[in-house]
Amino acid sequence: MKVSMNPRIKLIPGQSRKGGTVDLDNSYNLEIRDVRTSDTGKYICQLSSMNPREVIHTLVVLVPPKITFMTPAARMEVAKGSTVYLECHGDGNPAPTISWSRKNDVMPNGESSNEKEIIEIRNADRTAIGMYKCSADNHVGTPDTREVEVSVIYPPEIELERRMVHTGIGFEVQLICVIHAEPPANIHWFFGTAQLATTERHSQQNHGSRLRI
Repeated sequence: MKVSMNPRIKLIPGQSRKGGTVDLDNSYNLEIRDVRTSDTGKYICQLSSMNPREVIHTLVVLVPPKITFMTPAARMEVAKGSTVYLECHGDGNPAPTISWSRKNDVMPNGESSNEKEIIEIRNADRTAIGMYKCSADNHVGTPDTREVEVSVIYPPEIELERRMVHTGIGFEVQLICVIHAEPPANIHWFFGTAQLATTERHSQQNHGSRLRI
């Protein structure tokens, strides 16, 4: 019987069910300390006798998932209309499943998550802005996750709540103009061709998006 010279591996005399030691020539246990992924494989116990026999044990070392590569690393800034690629790879045993999800929102394609290592966002606009999370999971331990922020630079887009607002003489009215822009835009209100300034009758709120008259 061959014994490995590796100090982590040793033979231990087997024991009977009653706890008594049996003949070393009849029973041995193989002990591997500080198990590593390199220990994965087949271990053969050979019995040398009149009728030689061998018993094969297969050792599978389970390894929790770990993300080994992700790009971009933390933040990506692109122009409107660009194509965005998010890439993530992981390692573990068994090989982990890589999936992408979007924090507090659905993916740009309408799905809640994508089980892909690389996702593509075409014609990026403001709806693609947000935090994207890569997850590596093989059901061994806790999934490994990383996040990346996607920012899209785009010109101002104006969104009006109501184009026509009715009020009466002596009443107060509030006009709302929602502006989407990255970087944030400066907002100015005009009456005809005259720019409105803050007075006793005119006041602007929320960085100019609300005009109170």
